Amino acid sequence: MAIFGASILSFVFLRLAPGDPAGLVLGPFATDAARARLTAEMGIDKPVPAQYLTYMHELLSGNWGYSYSIGQSVLELFASRLPATLELGFSALLFAFVSALILSLVKTYTKRRLVKNTINVFCYGAYSMPQFFLGILLLIVFSTGLGVFPGPEGRTRFPSYSLPRITGFLIPDSLIAADFPLLLDALWHLVLPSVTLGLYSMAFLARILGANLSSSYREKYITVSLSHGITDWQALVRHALPNALVTSATAAAVLVGILMTGTMLVETVFAWPGIGSLITSSIQKQDFSVVQAFIFFSAFVFVVCNLVIELLITKIDPRLGIHAVKGSGDE
Repeated sequence: MAIFGASILSFVFLRLAPGDPAGLVLGPFATDAARARLTAEMGIDKPVPAQYLTYMHELLSGNWGYSYSIGQSVLELFASRLPATLELGFSALLFAFVSALILSLVKTYTKRRLVKNTINVFCYGAYSMPQFFLGILLLIVFSTGLGVFPGPEGRTRFPSYSLPRITGFLIPDSLIAADFPLLLDALWHLVLPSVTLGLYSMAFLARILGANLSSSYREKYITVSLSHGITDWQALVRHALPNALVTSATAAAVLVGILMTGTMLVETVFAWPGIGSLITSSIQKQDFSVVQAFIFFSAFVFVVCNLVIELLITKIDPRLGIHAVKGSGDE
């Protein structure tokens, strides 16, 4: 239902946007006959309901459309750019999870009010920082100012490289091919975009995990564990943390949606050749097929990730899984 609703809203709003998609593709010197011919070819001369029915039929048939601004099918565009976006998204998610885990453990374990307040302020700041502003700020400080990290050069400074296409991802393929200069350069280019994309998710996850960890640490089984002679840190990591991770698992599915939509601005700032930068340019050119496919794809990924998380929670703790499934169904 969520996927169907997203497809309708995206289709209607894109059609209501001002501008002439055919005129943007052909340019300002195109004749009226050429513009009318392309308009008919794109199917935007029909009523909106008829356009939507045609669009859904083609989409469900495996035809995601054709990008007239680039001259390539949307499915081929997504296939060529998806590995770059997934590498960025996975690295940002890894950074967010590890950082949130460390911050939540330190905040729960420490007795110093200054440390707790510092972590809270840092998380609130990261939570409210616009990603495009953070990316530009990091580039100014660490690239232009200090020269530590590369600028907006994309995935690597090497203009052309030849790797055996085994996984389709730059980092695993360079590792398999033992091309260590390319591997290190790709990892170095990944640092600033990953931090930019993952900082918001880190703050989001740290707040949820920290609250669940603090709640679990106050349970009676922690007191029983401490009475058996283990230290506070051991009780926190061995007993409180696993329960807090289970109750925080649903946040991981939300983070996937956040990371998916956040790649648009981050990839544009860092000239990252992924789906996000493709969508940004497609919006400017009113390339309906690409934008609609991205929204449909994002909604599908979001729903699938939520479903997978719910099934995993059901396997780990049936009580939490049943409660979560009922809650999502009530919504």
